[in-house]
Amino acid sequence: MPDVTVSIVSSGDLGILRACLDSIPVAAGATEVQTIVVDNAVGVAAAVAASHPAVEVIAGGIRRGFGANHNLACSRA
Repeated sequence: MPDVTVSIVSSGDLGILRACLDSIPVAAGATEVQTIVVDNAVGVAAAVAASHPAVEVIAGGIRRGFGANHNLACSRA
């Protein structure tokens, strides 16, 4: 079980998302982190899964909204 879960809702900027994902292990240090990315129907799921295989990716087929997407991620934590 992780010490903390990070929930990220993607708004479509893959460069910023990758930089964010790259920063998590550095900032976490010895803390065990579960990272979940919700693709808010913007098409980043495959790219994130390929570049960050430890990250759980939820490919959202529809735009649910910020709160609903975080709730979806929390249900997987």
